[in-house]
Amino acid sequence: MSRKNRDEAGGSEPKGGAPALLPPEPTTGERIAALRAAGEVLDSVLRDARRSARAYAALPWRDGGAHLVLLVDDLPEALDLYRTALQSDGFSVVGVTDGAEAVERAIALRPDAIIMDFAMPGLDGGQAVRQLSADSRTCSIPVLMISAFAERVPRDVRLGCAAFLAKPCDIDELSGLLHLIVSVRSPRG
Repeated sequence: MSRKNRDEAGGSEPKGGAPALLPPEPTTGERIAALRAAGEVLDSVLRDARRSARAYAALPWRDGGAHLVLLVDDLPEALDLYRTALQSDGFSVVGVTDGAEAVERAIALRPDAIIMDFAMPGLDGGQAVRQLSADSRTCSIPVLMISAFAERVPRDVRLGCAAFLAKPCDIDELSGLLHLIVSVRSPRG
């Protein structure tokens, strides 16, 4: 490119004949504004992180880093059986007996995984899974669906779950699958 054409195009050529590829240096005012904006974002992120850390630390059932499992079954006997087995395998367990309460607790607690019975009165497990999957606060929580009525569980509900087990399910299989799910999901594994 000739000097005349380069000057008309507004370009310059540094020493060595190579064209300038870098944008112009920002002004001091632009640098200060960018640093202030970045500082405000960082302050906001740190505030949120501190608030989340305090809330997480305040949860009484987080035993020494144990994975928190939300267990949902309308049968108290099943809740007791699964809770006892999972606690002996090192999980912290919160049990609820209906789908509506499961959705509320999942939002509030942010468990590491949810074990959900399908057939329950009121908001059933399928409807609860659909609500959890549609909510940005809970859509990443893996759900392990259990049901004595495997043939009744709709395909979209099965697809919204990390795993599915037919009842009665083997406790060791349930616990092993749960360990696998939470270890894949989090680095605490």
